[in-house]
Amino acid sequence: MAFLLNQFRIKDLGKLHYFLGQEMLYKSDGVLICQRKFTMDILKEYDCFAYSTAPREPHLKAAIHVLRYLKKDLTLGIFLSNDPSYAISAYCGSDWAACPDSRKSVSGYIVLLGDIPISWKSKKQTIVSLSSTEAEYGPIRKVVGELIWIKRLLEELIVMCTNPIPVFCYS
Repeated sequence: MAFLLNQFRIKDLGKLHYFLGQEMLYKSDGVLICQRKFTMDILKEYDCFAYSTAPREPHLKAAIHVLRYLKKDLTLGIFLSNDPSYAISAYCGSDWAACPDSRKSVSGYIVLLGDIPISWKSKKQTIVSLSSTEAEYGPIRKVVGELIWIKRLLEELIVMCTNPIPVFCYS
C-alpha cells in the first residue's frame, strides 16, 4: 500500500461495503457477498410484502415464489472464508432415474477451494442409465475433467497443486 501511495495520488477509503449492487458483510471468519439492498428494492417495487397468496396470473407465480424465498433470508449470498487452507476438493452424485417421464438420471458436482464453491453443475443426463453405478460414472467423469481444467488454470497462475485432489461421490 505504501508503494501505491508514493506512486499515485490515491485515498484509502477503508473496507469495501457496497460495489456494483453487491454488499460486503464482514464477519470474523470471512466475508459474505450478497444483494440484500437489491433484493429489498425488488420486493418493494413489486409489492411482494402485500401478497398473502400467490397472484392468479400464471406468468407471475414463479417470480413471486422466488421473491418470497429471498424475502425469508435477505443475506443469502456467497461466503468467502478467510481460512488459509485452500485445498481443492470435489463432490459429485447422481439421482438414478429421477425423471419420471424419461427415466433419465439427474447428476451434478461441486468443486471447492477450501470452503469456497468455485465450480458447480447439475444436469439431466442425456442417456438412460441401466444401473445406479452407470449413472454415477457420468458425474465422476465430468468433475474430473473440471478438476483437470482448474489445476491447469492454477498452474498458469503459478499456484502449484501437488497433493491429490479428493473426489467424493454419493448416490
